[in-house]
Amino acid sequence: MSAAIGAALAIALSATGSAVGSAFGGQVAIVQRSSGGSMSAFIPIVMAGVVGIYGLITSVCIAAQAACTTHDEEAGSRLLGAGLAMGIPGLVSGCAIGLFCHYLLANINTGAGGPTPPGYARVQDSDEGVESSSTIRKPQIGLDPQALVSTPVILVLIFIEALALYGLIASLVLTGKSC
Repeated sequence: MSAAIGAALAIALSATGSAVGSAFGGQVAIVQRSSGGSMSAFIPIVMAGVVGIYGLITSVCIAAQAACTTHDEEAGSRLLGAGLAMGIPGLVSGCAIGLFCHYLLANINTGAGGPTPPGYARVQDSDEGVESSSTIRKPQIGLDPQALVSTPVILVLIFIEALALYGLIASLVLTGKSC
């Protein structure tokens, strides 16, 4: 029973993190593609999807181990731990990818004529030059939509995804005991 819970947690938590990362990565891709960007805009989506694949690999390994191992408490606890060792880092890594993409979207330079990210409204000054009370101006670092997927951004995404890779390695070590 513990092994089945471990397999379910590995895939469910990793897939949840992957979905969050893919959702915000999709918004980055939409903004970059609408401003004439290349297909590299889809890199955050692919990287978030790999986190879900790590969870799938772990759950398959746990299921295979559970099928050939005697069902004692020690083996079940080890396989539950393997599922948690992949599921929690997968959730955190996917959410971190989404949070980083959200940060990129919040700091796009949306000057006149530039695309507005989905879910973000332009801040309009009133006639007197004073902001209306219903809008809050966010500090902008002035990212160009074309620079949303640049080398530094990809490096940050790689290091964020490494968290899930560490979870995969730990879970494979835990499930690596031979039948």
